[in-house]
Amino acid sequence: MKTASNTFFCISFLLSFFLEARSTKTPPSVKRHFYRPQKITFADIQHAVTPYKKADIQLYLPHLSLNKARAIGHEYRSIIKINQELWRSLKRSELIPISEYLPQVRFSMSASNNRADVLPTKQLDVIITQLLYQGNGPIQKYKIAVHESEISWWQVALIKDQVQSQVEQSYLSLWRTQQEERSIYFLHQAATHEFDQGWNVNNVGLLAKPEWEQEHARYASALSIINGYQDRKKLDHDKLKFFVGKKKIDESLAVKSTLEFLANNLSSAQKYDLPFYLKNAFKLRKELRINEQEILKEQRKRDLFAQSYLPTIFVQTNITNTFFRRGSTPSGTFWQIALRLDWQFDGLGNAHRARANDAIVLAKMIERINTQNIITVEVQTAYHTVQGQLKELQAAQAQLKQQQAQYERAVVQHDIGEINGVAFSRAQETWEQAQFDVMNLTVKTVQNYRDLLFKAGYPDNL
Repeated sequence: MKTASNTFFCISFLLSFFLEARSTKTPPSVKRHFYRPQKITFADIQHAVTPYKKADIQLYLPHLSLNKARAIGHEYRSIIKINQELWRSLKRSELIPISEYLPQVRFSMSASNNRADVLPTKQLDVIITQLLYQGNGPIQKYKIAVHESEISWWQVALIKDQVQSQVEQSYLSLWRTQQEERSIYFLHQAATHEFDQGWNVNNVGLLAKPEWEQEHARYASALSIINGYQDRKKLDHDKLKFFVGKKKIDESLAVKSTLEFLANNLSSAQKYDLPFYLKNAFKLRKELRINEQEILKEQRKRDLFAQSYLPTIFVQTNITNTFFRRGSTPSGTFWQIALRLDWQFDGLGNAHRARANDAIVLAKMIERINTQNIITVEVQTAYHTVQGQLKELQAAQAQLKQQQAQYERAVVQHDIGEINGVAFSRAQETWEQAQFDVMNLTVKTVQNYRDLLFKAGYPDNL
């Protein structure tokens, strides 16, 4: 009996030795190296505004911040520049109709000869016309041009809001992906330890072939997650570069300012109710301002067609000088000043055009109501999505405390030898992943809240 006990003890000792020790051959897993990133927890978000220690200075190096990324996007995005130039063009075109009120001057010269004259007679005519009134003239055309430039201006403002939203979403996505690097590191560490353990056990013939194949499959699955993470990080970085409009940006994103941004937005998300966002959306959404200007523009066009039957009044001055060849002195000057009244009737063409514009005005009004309904649904959906995620975040924080207790228990068990290094690595990986899950949910909540603000027209101070 004693011999059997000693034999069992020896086998247990050798097995534990092989599980913990490295073989003389290097397992393929240890050839992979990962940088161990600094730790960021949800507590950093909650206490982001508190002063940080000198030891944490590396964590807060001033890299690309969200405010800077937004400023770069507004400055470099080509779609903004294109629409700004279109607006400038329309703005300069506003004064074209008004120029019709400037005096119109026309010069003409003719030369004639007959049998009685030895030399030809030359005649210079100067005609000056000054428009006084035209029913469908410069004033109405100027007002239409003003509405067109206003529409273009609001389109530029709308595109700026869209660029801001795109930059915010892509920046936070990249920032979240970069924070995932720590959990990926511990996933790699745990997968490496488990694979090395299986590799060592398999070398001494203590692992069946199906179990060894399972170890291979688990390790391959972990590597696919790790490699997929690298691809996702590059993709998020490329998206941010596109949305800010620059070919090269800082790869490292600012941490402290982003944590403050997350904390402030989580606070704001719990502060205001749905009517606040709906009120701001109806007041600030650029689509509604564009629709208003389109209605006014079509109404001006309708008035332009309706007033085409009104008269046109202008003053015209004709000055005629006749020159002979002798000494080039004028032999006669003729002046004529006339007040002219033109009243044209082109049938019912303009009347039909005015009625057609009535239908367009009605369509634009219906479109405005439809836009208001769409905005209402968008704001309501975004608001309730954020509120639901806030509740999930509270539950996740409570669950995180339980997972922290489990990890602390694993630390104690590892210290007293109840669990080996492989089990402790897995516990570490589980704990780091749990912390990232809370961080991930936090960033997604803030992303949805920023989308809510975008749909509310970006209220001031939010």
